This record gives sequence, C-alpha cells and structure tokens, in this order.
Amino acid sequence: MRAGVLIAARYRLDRRVGAGSAPEVWRATDEMLARRVMVALVPPEHAGDLRYRHRFQQGARAAAALTHPGIVAVCDHGEVADIDGRPVPYLVMEPAEGETLADRLAAGPLPLEEAVRIGARVAEALAAAHAAGVAHGDLRPANVICGPDGAKVLGFGLPRGPGGDEAAPAADVHAFGVLLTELLTGQRALRALRAAHLPPEIAELCSRCRAGDPRRRPPAAEAHAVLAAAGGRAAPPAGVLPAGRRRRFSGGATWTLGLATTVGLTAAAALTSVVLPGADGASGRSPALAGPSSPAATLEPPLFVSPTYATPPQPSSPPPRRKSPSGKPPQTPGPPHNRVEAPPTRRPSREELVHRLSRVREVIVAGRARGEIAPETAAELDHLVTDFQTELAAGRPVRVAERVDLLRTKVGERRRDGKIAKPRAQWLLAAIDAVDPTPYAAPA
Repeated sequence: MRAGVLIAARYRLDRRVGAGSAPEVWRATDEMLARRVMVALVPPEHAGDLRYRHRFQQGARAAAALTHPGIVAVCDHGEVADIDGRPVPYLVMEPAEGETLADRLAAGPLPLEEAVRIGARVAEALAAAHAAGVAHGDLRPANVICGPDGAKVLGFGLPRGPGGDEAAPAADVHAFGVLLTELLTGQRALRALRAAHLPPEIAELCSRCRAGDPRRRPPAAEAHAVLAAAGGRAAPPAGVLPAGRRRRFSGGATWTLGLATTVGLTAAAALTSVVLPGADGASGRSPALAGPSSPAATLEPPLFVSPTYATPPQPSSPPPRRKSPSGKPPQTPGPPHNRVEAPPTRRPSREELVHRLSRVREVIVAGRARGEIAPETAAELDHLVTDFQTELAAGRPVRVAERVDLLRTKVGERRRDGKIAKPRAQWLLAAIDAVDPTPYAAPA
C-alpha cells in the first residue's frame, strides 16, 4: 500500500509507522468521523490463505474486547480488495501518539528509572491480555509506542502469518525478558546484564523471563509486581473491561468505564497476536493458554512449588479444613493433603508471598483454560490475587491472614455457585493454603 490510499471508502493512509512479521501499520484519517486512527494491513500474499483469514477474524474480535491503558485499542476490522481484486484484511486501532521504543533505543539504553517504568507498563498490559485469553506473539521494541500517556503495546489481534506458531503467554514472557534486557543495557544478549550493575531483583527477573524451560518463566503479572516495587509505584494494575463495557473510542479523552473487572492473570505488534488456541467464542469459555504445538505448554499438572512447600500427587481424601479468623470453618471442599508444614515460628518474606501467589494464579489459569473455572470467576479471583501481590511488592502493610481467608471464602462461594469444578477448587484451596502456612502470620 502507499500513502493516500482510501481503505473501505473511509480510512485514508497517511504515514507508515512500522511492520510486524506480516502486517503493515499506518497512521491514517477516518474521513467519516474526522478522527485520527491507526490501520494495520495484512500483505495480500498472506490474505489468500483462508485459514489465516479465519484466524485474523478470531484475533480481531478477541483484541477488540481488551481495554487497558497499556494496550492500543481495536475499534474496527474488515477486508478490502487490492488493485488485483485480492482480499486484504485490515484492523483499525486508536491513535497512539509518540515514538516507538525502537526509535528510543537507537540512542542506547534508557535510564534505569525510565526503563523500569516502561517495563512495568508493558508487563501489566501483557498480564491483562493473558487474563482475557489473548497472547501477543511478536513483542519487541518496534511494537511499543512511548507517548505522553505512557507506553502502549501495539495492537493485539493479528496472527503472524500462514503456518506461524500459535502465540502463548510463556513465549510473550520470554520476548518481554529480551525487551527488558535491551531497555536496561542497550543489548539483547543476556550476558550484558552482568556488566550493567543492575539491582539484583531486576537482573534476576530478566534471567527468569528468558529461561529455556517455559515452566520456569514467571507470569507477566509477577513481572509487573517486581518492576512496580522496584520503581516505587504502588498503584494496582489497571484492568481489562469485558465486552460491552469497553472504552468508547471517540478520538478524545472520554471513557465509558462502567464496572471494571480488574484482571492481571497470567488480560505489539498489535499485529502479531491471536486469540489463544482452543478458544470457543460461542461458549464463552476461556481458551487454553498454549497449544500442543507450542513449546510453552505449561498448563498441567497445576502444581505449585514454593521454597518450603511441594505438591505431591493428589490423594483420595482431603485433610481436615482450617478454621477462619471468625472461628467458623469455611464452607468449602477441603484441599488435597499435600502440604508440608513449616516450623511455626517461620514467617514468609514478602518476596516468598508474591512468589507463592503466582502459583495460585497458575492454578487459576489452568482451570480457566480447561473450562473448570468460569471466565468471570477467574477474573474475580485474579483481581484479589493481583491486588494482594501488588501491595506486598510495594511494601504496604498487609493483613496476610485476612487476605488469604478472603481468597478461600471466594473459592468456596463460587464452588457452591457452580462456577468452579470441585477438583479445581481443591487445587486452588491447597495453593492458597501454601501462601501462608502459619495461620495469620504477618509478612516479614
């Protein structure tokens, strides 16, 4: 395509911004509503693949359901014929002012404070998208725009191309680790971290995100919690609004928020992400987070491993239930008898608590992907887990026992409502118990 071309008798291409593995991204003008937009175009050589076009439609619908300050919003999609009559899928997004992160990095690494702030925003956006069942697939500096409103990840919604691997959250986390390394050092090689004299927790996060085994990579929500704490930002992650309560895209600053469902589950080419494999839009079930062909398939078994606790195979009968602070036993199925109690005098540190809460999230993710937890329930539980993690990472006073008991109570309520399958509820309760094994201990 070239500048000046009118797409769908409405969007006039003005200036090309960049390209992912397949799509071209243009700044454009919506001549019907007299507003600025961004348009992503799929090359005609890819558009002839019917399977690819179907994946494009699925991805566009999934991306349109995301609303997050760190994600460039999708507002329209369709197909237009090129000069030879071949169909060319396109995606229309809100305008994102600023320069790409690739342009910023051309002059070298960013100052530590700025790099941490941008990294936290990108990790937060990935966590929100993963919670909504959408992975990116091509996260890199060219697909992140830095503007007055902070960093924004370009477009969730387009597959990489015919024959390309399905995107998966673990692959996004690896790409994020590479991007964060480049932000901090100006280089992609992991060895550059050794000479950069970075805070140990940030250097460790880069290494963990780039682990060869996808199961060893932290979820995006945990990466956000680490960076938010390092940057001194205590605000909880912003949420993704469900379909029907999305931001109204008007080219201005008006927001129609309604009741936001804050999610950070583990919910950039906008143009390179897809709805996760196994999605079923009609049923509303959340998709699996990694397809069998992906090396990042990490859903099952939903085991959690903390510095003190391990999860052996599930036995036939659960142990007695623990009492809540009120003295009344929670009305929930008992967890599997799979905890090894720590010495009663030992109190977990904040870092350990954040780590163990990430294991709770893994059980939620696996249950949602397998249809054992309703999507809205997964979002509700993750809201609680994410706020808990963020407050711990930010150093705020936290009543750990009360927050743990609240999680247990919610799991019990949703189990009785039929929103969580009984086996998954047992796994969740076991993971929650492992967060603070000494009842009602305060964090170190």
